[in-house]
Amino acid sequence: MNGLNPLPGRESAAPALTESTNVRMQTTAGDVVIEVYPQAAPNAAQRFVELVQSGFFDDTPISRVVPGFVAQFGVNWRDPHKAWKDKNFNDDPTIFALERGTLAFAKAGPNTNSTQVFINYAENNRLADPRYNFTVFGKVVEGMDVVDALLEGAAIARVELRRIG
Repeated sequence: MNGLNPLPGRESAAPALTESTNVRMQTTAGDVVIEVYPQAAPNAAQRFVELVQSGFFDDTPISRVVPGFVAQFGVNWRDPHKAWKDKNFNDDPTIFALERGTLAFAKAGPNTNSTQVFINYAENNRLADPRYNFTVFGKVVEGMDVVDALLEGAAIARVELRRIG
């Protein structure tokens, strides 16, 4: 387990990360392995794993790439998956750094997390500010070069996520 780094000043609040679930994200650009840490953000980790298990992400596009910022996915317009969009879940406390390769849910305000997830291309700790409260729940542990290829426009990825551990 690779783990996450606490936000500066939040070290004493960071729980030990003793559990993880591995998820393989298969794209047309190659595979990415993500470790999901339930102790880092229980609500977000649970939702992400539920979405993976339901097949929500299967054959969906990377919907947004902002160079130097994030790659985002998690839009599914097909039944029965489109109903997930309206199933918001509560924010977790923001404890871990939004570093390169970490994942968090995109949202429109407090407690509006739903299905869209982003992978950070760079350190984005400003998103941890209480006004935003984006919470890291996982990290790319293999295949960040594939995520970078999305940035470079080398591939238009379609995502198929499978739980591998």
